[in-house]
Amino acid sequence: MILATGNVETSKSRIKALVVDDEPSSALILKSILETHALGVQCARNPTEMYDCLRQTEFSIIFLDYKLGSINGLELLPEIIKLCPRAKVIIITAYGSIDLAVQAMHKGASGFVSKPFECEKISHELERAWSATKRLKTAVALPSSANGIVGVSPAILRIHEQINRMKD
Repeated sequence: MILATGNVETSKSRIKALVVDDEPSSALILKSILETHALGVQCARNPTEMYDCLRQTEFSIIFLDYKLGSINGLELLPEIIKLCPRAKVIIITAYGSIDLAVQAMHKGASGFVSKPFECEKISHELERAWSATKRLKTAVALPSSANGIVGVSPAILRIHEQINRMKD
């Protein structure tokens, strides 16, 4: 899957993304960027719409605005993670700071993007989210007889391959 150039290899169903932002222009810009990466994109303007979307569709990536009117998007993270444990949540904000990014990561966010959006930064966050999802799927696919070795780094996967070859 090559996200940076917009050439995306997907399975039969497109990867689904949810943009949660109360600013229509900002949501439309992000939606356009994501669609260039062949993602199926839905938008929600508030938590009520977001929860409706989350109950109806399984999303791989969720872009969540830090400020949704008077609501702090970080306060919604635990419930989003509970509803969509496999989704990668990326916080978007015009109020970016290192402290806020660290706080978002501690609460479970997978990434952090400041407004105005830069296509390269969005592409980078998509690539990171996709890589993390692939590693998780690989870890889940490992046989239960993984010889007590846990991990999904390329080096650990090579060790698993060597062990399996020696068994045969």
